[in-house]
Amino acid sequence: AQLRFAGQQAMADHLPMTGALSVSVEARFPVAKSWTKKKQSAALCGEVRPTTTPDADNLLKSLDGLNGIVWGDDRQIVDASVRKIYSERPGLTITVAPAGVVEIQHEGRIA
Repeated sequence: AQLRFAGQQAMADHLPMTGALSVSVEARFPVAKSWTKKKQSAALCGEVRPTTTPDADNLLKSLDGLNGIVWGDDRQIVDASVRKIYSERPGLTITVAPAGVVEIQHEGRIA
């Protein structure tokens, strides 16, 4: 529900996006206060990464909540990336853009 509300706020008076889309998800997790200062520092500079739940797959599944708001249907997503990091400012940032053209290289043999 919070994701849908945030999507509605972000889209304001805009119609859902059309066409092929590229989505990037950045999930920022809080650093455990029980960790040593050294481990906290390592987490904040990216040397330690969150391997806890939710997993990347579930973060992508949560995008279903943006159907009909940010895009018509999540099947429009042709490129997706997920990044999980520790941060002093926990949160979720979702970036959506029209998908770029992909160069396809064909491998073959010349007889």
